Amino acid sequence: MTAGDDAPPGPGALGPGRPQVGLLDLTPVVERGLTTALDDAGFDVRGAAQVDGWSRQVGIRMVVSSDDEAALATVERLQRRLPEVRSVALLRAVDTRRYARALARCTAAVPMEAELDELVATVWAASRGRTLLPALVARELAARAETGEAVPDLSEQQVRWLRALAASATVASLAKSAGYSEREMYRLLSALYARLGVTTRTEALLRADRWGLLREERAEARATTLDLTAHDSAAGVRPSR
Repeated sequence: MTAGDDAPPGPGALGPGRPQVGLLDLTPVVERGLTTALDDAGFDVRGAAQVDGWSRQVGIRMVVSSDDEAALATVERLQRRLPEVRSVALLRAVDTRRYARALARCTAAVPMEAELDELVATVWAASRGRTLLPALVARELAARAETGEAVPDLSEQQVRWLRALAASATVASLAKSAGYSEREMYRLLSALYARLGVTTRTEALLRADRWGLLREERAEARATTLDLTAHDSAAGVRPSR
């Protein structure tokens, strides 16, 4: 961020018409710390009950929530009712997939474990319709955009399945660990491959690797090497081609 208009506000800098920030679905510890920091920075902090009573009006209003699916769904419902409301998602885990998932639905995202000054800076940027990103995340998102392919929003379980398949797990072993029959596992994998825009296991792993989905959480910088020649033979019969 640069100095001047882009700098986070100091105490009282926003004046009487200061932006309202609603805190949703946060732990008491996070909520207390963020309330104090945002209040000191000049924001008007509101609770979830007050956010429910928001109606259309002039002025900047925002919400800060966790990136749990239920919390993001609540934010989406609020923004359908009040499109002008901006939002910041606090990421419980830090990787490019989490950033992409949050930014598809929110104005900005920041790790929940970030320092308070970073959290405040992110909220301030979002209040101006901007997003702050780590350089590595920005580069990876830009690289994905250059391919012209949109990364689908997968569940954590689906990503775990892809990682297990990349490690040469069999469909039978996946079915056993997930509590499904082998036939049901084939059906679920076929649906997963279709979501990735492919039909075979090898194609799915190639695409997942290109999107960074096969990397462990918090390890974007580590390259993942795949032995694709062994994957199909290790799986037995593949889902439909």
